[in-house]
Amino acid sequence: MNDIYKGIIDRAVQGQSEFHGVVSISDLQGQRAVYAQGLAERGFGVPVNEETRFGIASGTKGFTAVRILQLIEEGKLSLNSRLTEILPETFEKVTDDVTIGNILMHMSGMPDYFDEETMDDFSVLWEELPMYKVEKPSDLLPLYANQKMMFKAGEKFQYNNGGFIALGLIVEAMTNTAYDESVTENVFKKAHMDTAGFDRFDALKQNTAVGYIENEKDNTWKSNIYALPVKGSADGGAFVNASDMESFWRSMLEKTVINDESFSYLDKHHVHVSKNIHYSLGFWTKRDDAGLECIYLMGEDPGVSFMSVCYPRTGIFYTILANTMDGAWDIHFNMYEEVLKLK
Repeated sequence: MNDIYKGIIDRAVQGQSEFHGVVSISDLQGQRAVYAQGLAERGFGVPVNEETRFGIASGTKGFTAVRILQLIEEGKLSLNSRLTEILPETFEKVTDDVTIGNILMHMSGMPDYFDEETMDDFSVLWEELPMYKVEKPSDLLPLYANQKMMFKAGEKFQYNNGGFIALGLIVEAMTNTAYDESVTENVFKKAHMDTAGFDRFDALKQNTAVGYIENEKDNTWKSNIYALPVKGSADGGAFVNASDMESFWRSMLEKTVINDESFSYLDKHHVHVSKNIHYSLGFWTKRDDAGLECIYLMGEDPGVSFMSVCYPRTGIFYTILANTMDGAWDIHFNMYEEVLKLK
């Protein structure tokens, strides 16, 4: 199987000379193929290796969702718990009918600090709030906490970063622990994600790739250190390597990081987005007539592109990590159907 996996990767990366990142395929039996290409740091010409860590942007939302599901398992929350009951003075204009389930499904209608349907330049946020002051979920509240609802709770799907910041605040309120510490202890460590963490951009750990943004006018590159919060939070910004994601999916399928009932929620609770794509409590999913075809996490930020896909029926999963904004996507499209057909 290793040779089959290697062949899929080899075909997927053909012609991708500008790719800087890591691609891996693995399964529950421990079979694995991994590929690394390009530079993790351009100034000194530091190459990517198979264990290089990368930022994963909104892929982090899956870890936030897992922590919320754990708290539900512990009886501290339910999908029907209301945001205003848990954080009664945080969001002044959010209505009392917004639930944890609504937020996890991007159906809350609550305000957002970065509305991806109307905004396309993340860096404009830092004109109002310096990015070096954003280190925890509450630091983003001045951007949106007093804004009005965008639509009635449960009315429709609309991707909402601010909602996941609210989930991070809920984690802190329920555990009396900082969001990043709570996720590190209860998700990363429990899933044996040995290198995963929330690095500050000005203190990246060893073997971590720097994210790069291209200036299309002169084909030069700059790092993303001034484009994103100095430290990631509940809606995005964790750092992982390919091995971490393999351990994460293994722990999900083996029901060691969440239990069987929580995992089943990803099949039971879903909202249609487009074609066969659905959203299920913090995870993107694809569905066919038999139910879940795959579960995946994805993320894109300045200097980041990330895709990690798990096929529950076969126990196979693959991950693409890149330190440019578009590096992962063509490789993912080249791989998806091939891996889907594997038995």
